[in-house]
Amino acid sequence: MSDILLWLIAIELIGAVTFPLGFYLLPTLKDHGFYITKPLGLLIFGYLTWAVSQLKIVPINQLSLLIMIVMAISFFAVFIKLNFSALKLFFSERWKFLLATELIFLLFFIAWTIYRIFDPSINHTEQPMDLAFLNASIETTTGSPSDPWFSGESVSYYYFGYWMMGILSEMTSVPSYISYNLSLSLVAAMAAQCSFGLVFSIIYTGTNSLKNIYLVSLFAMVFLGISSNLEGILEFMRANIMGSGNFWQWLGISGLIEPLNSVSESWAPTEFWWWFRASRVINTFQGGESLDYTIQEFPFFSFILGDLHPHVLAIPFTLVFVTFCWSILKSDPKMWTLSNSRTWGFIAVLATVLGGVGFTNMWDLPTYVCLLFGTCIIKGYSSLTLQKRDALIWMIIAALSAAVSFLLFSPYYTSLNMSVAGIGPQQEITTRPIHFFIIWGLPLSIVIPFILVMFWKTTLKTDWAKICFLGLFIAFVPFMTWSFLHMELGGSSNDIVNRLFHIWPLAILVAMSIYTTFSCAREGDLNSETFVLMISALSLILLMGPELLFVKDSFNSRMNTVFKLYYQVWILLSISSGFAVYYLLNIRGTLSLVLRTISNGWAFVVIGLFISTLYYPAAAAFSKSNSFSVKQNLDGLAYVKSSEREIIEYIRSSLSTKDVIVESVGEWSDAGLLSRSTGIPSVLNWPGHQAQWRASNLNIADRQGDIEKLYTTNNILHATTIMDKYNVTYVYVGPREIAKYGEDSMSKFKQNMDTVISNDDATLYKAR
Repeated sequence: MSDILLWLIAIELIGAVTFPLGFYLLPTLKDHGFYITKPLGLLIFGYLTWAVSQLKIVPINQLSLLIMIVMAISFFAVFIKLNFSALKLFFSERWKFLLATELIFLLFFIAWTIYRIFDPSINHTEQPMDLAFLNASIETTTGSPSDPWFSGESVSYYYFGYWMMGILSEMTSVPSYISYNLSLSLVAAMAAQCSFGLVFSIIYTGTNSLKNIYLVSLFAMVFLGISSNLEGILEFMRANIMGSGNFWQWLGISGLIEPLNSVSESWAPTEFWWWFRASRVINTFQGGESLDYTIQEFPFFSFILGDLHPHVLAIPFTLVFVTFCWSILKSDPKMWTLSNSRTWGFIAVLATVLGGVGFTNMWDLPTYVCLLFGTCIIKGYSSLTLQKRDALIWMIIAALSAAVSFLLFSPYYTSLNMSVAGIGPQQEITTRPIHFFIIWGLPLSIVIPFILVMFWKTTLKTDWAKICFLGLFIAFVPFMTWSFLHMELGGSSNDIVNRLFHIWPLAILVAMSIYTTFSCAREGDLNSETFVLMISALSLILLMGPELLFVKDSFNSRMNTVFKLYYQVWILLSISSGFAVYYLLNIRGTLSLVLRTISNGWAFVVIGLFISTLYYPAAAAFSKSNSFSVKQNLDGLAYVKSSEREIIEYIRSSLSTKDVIVESVGEWSDAGLLSRSTGIPSVLNWPGHQAQWRASNLNIADRQGDIEKLYTTNNILHATTIMDKYNVTYVYVGPREIAKYGEDSMSKFKQNMDTVISNDDATLYKAR
């Protein structure tokens, strides 16, 4: 309980001392960005500590963190004193909204922490990798984190999310095997608070009904952090013997091909990890073979899975960036001049947020750069009717923010060495419409009517042809790019026609959204509808992208592209859907009887789809936690047997990142247990992942071979040579090492090294 309280106190303190920044930089928002103060503060605080570490000014430890916090509190106190009257008025007017966002944060944090108590183990999928990077960040005092699975090299991954959570762990002295689970709870809670606050901020004008705004904002929050896609209702149907064998075969979802023989006795499916299928809907089978294996995670799935991955860590920070873009669209151009200190402060913070988003999850960077420039272009286009200087200032702000962002994080960007080799065309296989509907049926049933209504309300002006061409050009650029690449690879014109028919609904919706956005901007009407249209257009482009193109990486398929782009779309469409529900319900009173009848049918469908998405969260959480039957704790290493746990605790307390350990090499499961649990570098582990993270191989195979020789050789001189090559200071011999390399040659360690700690079946040796 003390760990939970310390964690909460730390994040609340960070949010409080960051509020003055939002109050000063976001004056156009009625809430001054109060709901983003926690992730914004964590990001800024994380950046400052990371920059100090890179520059090696002072070591990052509890003392230096305490000094930074005291300085921030001092600044906060001065700000309160200087702005007491304004703050008093602000809180007296907005206290209900501020209290609502705080209650949402606490509710989500407590709920997810309770869940994690029943499911704390860090022992499956890529959780071990996440724990390894979290520990590496915590152990780092100067420079970049050392790779726990590749001694002598720093982490070659977008690790900023782990760094931020590591800073919180360091501040509170909460060990990583507990802070890992608290980090998952924190991300979910910050995401809920930000999504609720952002949609509320977009809708609220000061005159509209607060009750309706609260309800719609709650819907957006539920869609982002609780609801699922429609696969869950298919699991319910199958468990209750609904649907014929032909139906399930036509549906073609892996694991759901055959119907069950009897009705499930439980209200939730009982198959092992059945809930995992909701993230693997899109696929095409031929002769029983998978041709298009893809991943379609969504936030709730990620939270119960428990992978503390970059795409999960980035959720609240992307919402912070969207809030800043919303502030740009709403602000008065006269406020922003290059001689104004607020302008430069805004650029500095915006650049830090943009860079932090990219550093947390590199896949997000292109998307949010596009959102930034799109927002500033729309703002500038609207300002052209007033004054050219006002139009130019926004492009300067966008360009400077992007440039400063790169400069601030240049040590990371210039050292990153990822296995990405450009863009490739998606050739034969595309997403089946039924699978697309299962994933996106709910949000698109809300957003598409909103786009159509907004487009219908536009009026033709003299520049209609130009903005129509612009909308069509942007919408079809991905298709034109695909066509060029496809023809280069010897594709046929028939393929181009077929692919055009496949993507044209999305492309037309993108064109309509862009056209309507510029039409609103031309009228000087930069309101909530304009911003949501922009976000909707960006979402639809991201959905269309994997139908045409994929990022060439080590998988050489569109699997990762679908995964990472779809995740971004889920976040963006939660905002669009929340506002669209409010807008469409608000205009019902102006519709004719026929249109109102149609809208009633639409509302019935949306409600049905929404309810259908809520079965999965309850059933999946019930199954993944083993029916909440065994109360455990937040210790993610509680599953480790006592002999190995004793050695892990010794390494955590006695070794430093200057040491190098050797343990058996493997992938997944319990491979690299000691190094990932402590952050102390090992010579090599998870070699398959290392190949993904490092474009230049750096002798991964050589290291793997040397470790095998070290364990299997009986020649102590040969073993010593290998240890010297990698500066090995400790060798571990446990059940995995004996199972993999045999027991015969292990006696050489006992004879020629010092036994540091030994128990039933595990021994840690130290080099003499």
